[in-house]
Formats: sequence, C-alpha cells, structure tokens
Amino acid sequence: MNFRSYPEYKDSGMKLLSNIPAHWDVQKLKHIASVRFSSVDKKTEDGERPAHLCNYQDVYYNDYITPDIAFMEATASPAEITSFMLRKGNVIVTKDSESWDDIAVSAYVPSDLDGVLCGYHLAQIHPYSTLIDGEYLFRSFSAHGINDQFRVAATGITRYGLGKYWIDNAFFPVPPIDEQHAIKTFLNRETAKIDALIGKKERLIELLQEKRNVLITHAVTKGLDPNAPMKDSGVEWIGEIPEHWKLVRGKIIFQLMNGYAFKGEYFSKESGEGPIVVTPGNFNVDGGLYFNDKNTTRYLVEYPNQFVLKKSDLIIVLTDLSYKNLILGRTEFVEFDDLLLNQRIAKIIFNEGYKVKIYAEYLRYLLNTQLYRDQLISYTTGATVNHTSPTKVRDRFCLVPPIEEQGEIAKELKKQEFRITELIGKIRNAIDILKEYRTALISAAITGKIDVREEAA
Repeated sequence: MNFRSYPEYKDSGMKLLSNIPAHWDVQKLKHIASVRFSSVDKKTEDGERPAHLCNYQDVYYNDYITPDIAFMEATASPAEITSFMLRKGNVIVTKDSESWDDIAVSAYVPSDLDGVLCGYHLAQIHPYSTLIDGEYLFRSFSAHGINDQFRVAATGITRYGLGKYWIDNAFFPVPPIDEQHAIKTFLNRETAKIDALIGKKERLIELLQEKRNVLITHAVTKGLDPNAPMKDSGVEWIGEIPEHWKLVRGKIIFQLMNGYAFKGEYFSKESGEGPIVVTPGNFNVDGGLYFNDKNTTRYLVEYPNQFVLKKSDLIIVLTDLSYKNLILGRTEFVEFDDLLLNQRIAKIIFNEGYKVKIYAEYLRYLLNTQLYRDQLISYTTGATVNHTSPTKVRDRFCLVPPIEEQGEIAKELKKQEFRITELIGKIRNAIDILKEYRTALISAAITGKIDVREEAA
C-alpha cells in the first residue's frame, strides 16, 4: 500500500523525531495527560478491600485491557481503590522491566473496569480528552522516536526502571483532535489485518509443535517398531510400553546439581568480559539454548568452579518465565565451554555402576516431551511463576529401552525434529517481519510521515 506525505513539514524540536506536519504541535505528556505510579502490590493485607489487579503481564501481552482477562486477586486501601481504578480512556504503561527495550510498553482501557486496579510496576495515564485521544496516545508509545525517549531514560543493570519525571516530560506529537481520531481509526483497521495474519501463522506454529510433540512422545513411549509386543506400564499417564523396556524413576539414572545464586549486582549485559551465566531466559521454546544482546548476561567477579559448564553437559530449567509454562522442565545440551550454571537451573549427572544405562540424547527427548513436562507442571509451586525441584524431577518415571534402541530413537527423532524446527523458524521469521511492518506503520502514522486522513474515511 502506498501512502502520500503531508504537503508541508516543520522541525519537531525533538532529537529523536525530526520533522512533523507543519500544523501539528509537540507537547510534554504532563501538559496533555496526568500520570500516576501505582502503589498497589499483589500482597493481600488484613483490613483492606478485595480488588483485582491489572499487572505487568496483562499490559505486556495485551493491547487492550478488557474484562475477559484473568486478573490477579489482591487487596487495596479505599484511597488506592479511588486513585487507581481503571477507567475508560486510560493508558497503562510498564515502567520497570528486565530489559531496557521492554520499557514503556502500553495498553489501552476501552471501558470502565470497576474493581480492577492499576498494579505496581505500572504507570496509569489519564489523557485530557479535549487535547489527546487515549487510543491515539496508546499507539504513540510504540512509535519509533517516541518510545526511544523512554529507553534512553531507563536506568538499571539487571532490572531497568523509569522515573515519573521522564514520563511526565516525554514529548509527543499532537495533531488536531479530529486528525487523531482519523489516525486511530486507520491504525485500528490496518493492525487488525496484520494481527489476523500473525494469528494464523502462530496457529500454524502451534500445529507443528503439536506434531513434533506427538512424534517425540510416541517414539519415547512406544518405540519405532509398530509390531513390538506391548505391556501395561502400571502408570496411568504412560499407558502401554514395549514389553522389553524398563520403567524406572529418574533417581535410578541421574542426580541433579542445582545452580548457584550468582549475585545480581555483578551481572552485566553490556560488558564483553566475563563468562556467560545461563539463565531460564536462554532456553528456547523451540529447543536449544540461545544467546543474543538481550538475554546474554556476563558475570564480572570470581565464581565457584564447580558451577562451570562444559560443552555437552545436559541441563534442565526448574522455573518458568511466565504463567504459560513454556520452558519449565525443558532439558538442553550446553553447546560450548565455560558457561556458568545459575540458580533455577540444574545439571544432570548420570549415575555410574547401575545396570540401567541411558543415552543422553534419548533422555533429552524423553524429558522434553509435553507428557513428561506436564507431570512436572502439575507438581509446581509459585505465585506468579511456577517452580519445580530436583527431587520432583528425579521422582518422575523414565522409560528405558535397550541402549542400542535408545540410539536409534534419538537418531530418528533428531532428523524429524530438524525438519519441523526449521519450518517453525521460517514461520517465526515471517511473523517478525509482520511485526516490524506493524510497528513501522504505527510509527509512520503517529509521527506524520504518512497522511492517512483519506485512508481512514
């Protein structure tokens, strides 16, 4: 789609924004809206009133805050209920994050939500409706040149925060109010189209993941020979298994060594010095460990040598980063030397001298099946994220074919997994391109690089 430009531009006066349409204005946020930082945390206190809490994840994963979200239950004082109730037109913004480029993620409140409060780590913005449209302001926070102001202002090392001063004094382009409405209408329509296409591709990934899981689960519970005699495993969630396989608890096969609680004040994401600390954020939902500028953390001081990992070590993550349980229980090989084993991750150490032998690559596939991970998830603890323990991991049953058969299963699964993972990777790349286009389109409309007034009609 080709868009026209505005007939005339002027200098915005903003270093990060350059030119804007000549008839637009630029204002500090505090002149077009009021900003409050919430004091309502997730704790339940005696004497306070029950309330629902809109928290960081609700904003991070949703463009719109609506009644169908499963809000956290909490309590609040009468004054907090009055101050932080979500109202139609509010814009909710993240002010803290583990990554500087996740600062100032926004969501819009399209209708009053009685009993739902803005939670801690969030800023609640009340737009002055005669000056700025709330939904237009919500879109503005994700536009290049505007959001960059918050990323530059964020401070921290392992966790980044944004002070109220920087939100109050951030600059926003302000078109005439009727033009804001037109831009909002255009963006709602166009982003809905892009989101629908992204949704279809994400569904295709889900189907491929399900296919991969079915293939792996069948291979590590039934084997590759469809004619093999079967027997009842005696475990309901496993069902029948090949007659010549053994069923043992994990503790017969391996031990787990917990990771070390490395001190956060010595972490660095900017330095190229020091060994890399493996964290739960390095576990890829599609398999393997990955490291990039966003999730690579280095340790800057001395450390206990027993927590140094070597290539081909097998490690398992004991926690999850969100309520979705995408990585809890995921087991992966270390691909290079001298990584550090952080807390919430454990190293698998195989027992020696036992009659039951296991091939490491086969065990990785077994532990990564959704069937196995679901058993761990069902015994997890935690309020906002789930955790499991080495004891619970080692208490799960493991299916053990003869060692030669384990090797054959692992070889076949590696071939099948590669094909599916490669296809998923291509689809994810396509999704990333669509998301980049979505952000670019929002940025162009919000900053006046394209004139969409006729397109919105």
